[in-house]
Formats: sequence, structure tokens, C-alpha cells
Amino acid sequence: MSRARVLVMNSALGPLDYRVPHGMQVEPGSIVIAPLGPRQLVGVVWEPERMPSDAEVGDNRLRNLIGVFPAAPLTAPLRRLIEWTADYYLAPPAAVARMALASSSALEGAKTVTEYRATGLVPDRVTPQREQALEQIGTHQGLIRELAAIGNVSDAVIRGLAKVGALEQAVRSAEQLVKSTRRSFEAGSRTLVDILNAEQQLQSTRRDLAQARYLYLISRVRLQALAGGDKEAVITELNGWLAGG
Repeated sequence: MSRARVLVMNSALGPLDYRVPHGMQVEPGSIVIAPLGPRQLVGVVWEPERMPSDAEVGDNRLRNLIGVFPAAPLTAPLRRLIEWTADYYLAPPAAVARMALASSSALEGAKTVTEYRATGLVPDRVTPQREQALEQIGTHQGLIRELAAIGNVSDAVIRGLAKVGALEQAVRSAEQLVKSTRRSFEAGSRTLVDILNAEQQLQSTRRDLAQARYLYLISRVRLQALAGGDKEAVITELNGWLAGG
């Protein structure tokens, strides 16, 4: 499949066509990430004959899909139920499909945090505060507020250094943040409060992800019940999700 009809999760839009990049495998029901202007939207690949589009364009004008979520595609019976519900209640298909994707957070991995570290670049304009911050930060890496505390300067000074390229972003997962904070604590560069803050952020991330997955599962079960699906198949699908997550 080199061209895909995608029902993007925006009720104001109809289905849109996208190019499937080489090496990407999609099928009807696949949950994908599609570009729309500067934004990225979650969408579901649909059969073109069942989801007509008023915005068809030539192949040379198609934009590439960005990615495919590692989740099971929406089954054909579920897609037929979404079509029927949208037609019966005169609702946008995207609004109904969103019920099967209660939260895109359930499709995402662990959340990340953005830390900063020195690049070695000396900015053209070096104020006493910037010079002090860079000297104190050294090889440390951390959040803006943490580097501000290390350098004994305001958050604005750290943001200014990042803006001029003296500091660079380092995206890390919440789990990595906890591990690195513990190592820094053992080395004497972090405090016990830093560890507790990192642990709190990790637990908050896990809670949000668990809640999102719960809402996703409940929505799938409700839709399958409305569709009159095989109960054993639904239970098997639930067990697979729970065992894997």
C-alpha cells in the first residue's frame, strides 16, 4: 500500500490521503501519526471505498505518514460499528472513532523530560551571571531549575544560555532521570530531595499512563459489546493487553 486514506482525529476534517513511506506497513485499521500543517495528529487507516474524501489530491502532492503506533489495528467489525454509529447519530466519524482511542497517551511510551547541559560554546555576550552559571554548572546536566540552583542564578539566566546555544537539550525518560539522580546522589552532587522529586515524577508518569490504558481498554470493551462481538475474543484481547502492560 503506497497511498492510505486516513481518518484523522479531528472532527472538523474529513478523511485525508497520505503517502505510505517505503518500508512502512499499514492496513485498514492501523493507528498512525499523520502530519497536518505543523501539527501531528493520530489517525486510523480506512478503506477508501467506505470513507469517501472531498479532498483527494494527486500522488505528487501527498505528504508522508510519520509513523505507526505499535498497537493492534481496529478490527473490521469495529470499523463497521463506527461507520454505523456515525451515520445513525449524524456524528462525524472521527468523533465516533475517538471512542475507540480514548486517549492517545495509552498508545505512547513512557513520558520524557527535557534537561540541559553545557555545550562548551561561550556566548558573545557574557554577563557576570552567565559566567558564574557556566562555571558552576560544569559537566552537570539537569532541569532548568536544577541548573539555576547549581549556578546560584535565576531560571531566566539558564533559559538565556539555552537560547544562545551555550546549553543544549537532553531528552530523557522518567526512568532514566531516577537512575541518574540516584547516581548523582551517591556522588554527592544531588540531594535526597532531588531523588524524591524524580521518584514522584516517575510515579506520576506511570499513573497517567495506567489511567490512559484503562480508559482505552474500557472504551474498546464497550464498543465490542455494542457490536455484539465474541466475548471470549474480547477477554483474550484484554488478557493480552494486561499481560503486556
